[in-house]
Amino acid sequence: MHDMKRLPFEDPFGGRAQAALEAVAGHISFFKKHHGHVESRWKQDNTRVTQADIGISRGIFEALQKDFPQDNYCSEETSPEAGEQPLNAEYAWVLDPVDGTNNYALGFPNCCISLALLRAGMPVCGFVYDFSRDELVCGGAGVGLFANGRPKKGKDAALIPQSLMGIQFPLKPELVEKLKPFLSVYRLRSIGSSALNLTHTAAGLLDGAFGRAYVWDFAAGLALIQGGGGNVYFDGNNPFPLKTFHTKLPAFVYYGGSPQFCEAVQTLGLGATKL
Repeated sequence: MHDMKRLPFEDPFGGRAQAALEAVAGHISFFKKHHGHVESRWKQDNTRVTQADIGISRGIFEALQKDFPQDNYCSEETSPEAGEQPLNAEYAWVLDPVDGTNNYALGFPNCCISLALLRAGMPVCGFVYDFSRDELVCGGAGVGLFANGRPKKGKDAALIPQSLMGIQFPLKPELVEKLKPFLSVYRLRSIGSSALNLTHTAAGLLDGAFGRAYVWDFAAGLALIQGGGGNVYFDGNNPFPLKTFHTKLPAFVYYGGSPQFCEAVQTLGLGATKL
């Protein structure tokens, strides 16, 4: 059995990748224990939060801050009262302690821990614990992609009617209108987690993924897609390089996956602002 705490590539980030892998792996048993058995409440933005979100966020950042106190730390569970945080360090961390919180609280398996490492505001490495597959996926551009230590790669093939794609709701009506040609041709999956849609795309389970979400939802997954050889784009504004962080940052429309998938999305009239 692969040791989830052993980094499968040389760490080019001064030990941060190894520390991140250990921090995420160290919270897997806690994640499993409370899956479907945790109290939750609704935040003011109508998203669910559980004690697991808060505990994992605190625990992972405490582990990383021991060795990297100079880095910036950004979590979905950062208090909105903290205000806008300038990201002035070379490295920053963006964490969604439980992506797919609705699924997690209700006992559905499609949920994950999603941690991204940013350098100069750009996602350079992602770490996602995929509860549904019991895999710890890590990687980024220049280091490759690995799931439980095994090399992975995204798809690189022409789209066919059987092609699988991940989509995340809710979407604005005008975006749904643009996507209609895809809705009637391809096999679309909405599993309730942007991070997992992107992680599954990076590993070649899906041809691509698109949605409208927040930076903490997709930062790690976008790095993973690049690690698997795929491309990433935004329809409109690109949040990267990320220069400030606030839990009230707007949502962004993203899409990523195989070159063929991205080219097909662009024919629908979506913008092509590359990561």
